[in-house]
Amino acid sequence: MVLFVISVFAKIFLSGASFYDNEVLLFKAWFVLIFWVLLVSIFWALRLSSWNIMMAPLFMVYNFVVIFSVANFIAKERNFIIFRRAICLGLVVSGFGVVISLGFTVRPTGFFNNPNQLAYFSLCSMAALLALYNFKVPFRFFPMMAFLCGILGIVVPASLGAIAGAFLLIIAVVLSSFKSVKSIILTSFVIFFSFSALIYFDGLTGGHIKGNIETRMLRAETKVSDVYDERNYDRIMEFKQYWAFGAGHGEYERFYPFNKNEIHSSFGDMLFSFGFVGLVLFVAVLFFSVWKAPLPFWFTLAAPLLYSITHYGLRSTTFWLAIIAISHSAGFWNDKS
Repeated sequence: MVLFVISVFAKIFLSGASFYDNEVLLFKAWFVLIFWVLLVSIFWALRLSSWNIMMAPLFMVYNFVVIFSVANFIAKERNFIIFRRAICLGLVVSGFGVVISLGFTVRPTGFFNNPNQLAYFSLCSMAALLALYNFKVPFRFFPMMAFLCGILGIVVPASLGAIAGAFLLIIAVVLSSFKSVKSIILTSFVIFFSFSALIYFDGLTGGHIKGNIETRMLRAETKVSDVYDERNYDRIMEFKQYWAFGAGHGEYERFYPFNKNEIHSSFGDMLFSFGFVGLVLFVAVLFFSVWKAPLPFWFTLAAPLLYSITHYGLRSTTFWLAIIAISHSAGFWNDKS
């Protein structure tokens, strides 16, 4: 990764970067967001005499550098295809991990630490892949395998947030198919085939997937009613003095008795850790990634964001890869329109 970033930045230095208009706005807003996050974090690190609070901005800087390099790399059509194949490969490898981990735990984790990480990776990768293929699943073995593995990675862990996000991806595909009768037929076939393959696979595993989903659905009402406490939203309401400029990310003992780990929400944590200013800048990054794009791109972006309401996902590089995949594909659409 380090060599890749160095090589791309060397190329940028020699010939300049090549981005679509929406990508330029995205990176400008993201740069300002990072500046603000660093400012708030340094203030609290000095105030609390703790550099642990600098981990959040370090993750953000890392992801910015990587995604900036990827965005410049995929500006060439040949590299764009390589990037698309890399996302497919990641999903296939992840799907293999799901298959071999079935039966070892109640909610399989694949090659990840927990089922939520698996579901989030699969959801973000599926969002990226749909945008990169312009919402048309090609009838070729490798990409079809990638999409099926992505579905496995979302459904098998029985993550309600990821499954809800997947329905937004389905809406995006359906909306994009209204261009012609042929597109509608092909989309219907792909959706029917995917669900049939999933049902058949579940039969082979003895109904493990169905059982997990049913168990999670029975808990859905309780999880919704408990989201305020379980996801640490109560901390936001109890410490309103941090709404304007933020409390920094970390050193949670300051918020006793509301000091249970980080806030399990990308939006909630952004508001509490970096204030209203940070939240507005984050929303600006998201907005510019789909600026002037057709509706399917908005639904595709909304999929991982829906998941992020009850999970913190800003450290994940896959989330930011999905952002740039959506933004680049939307920019290509604008360029051709």
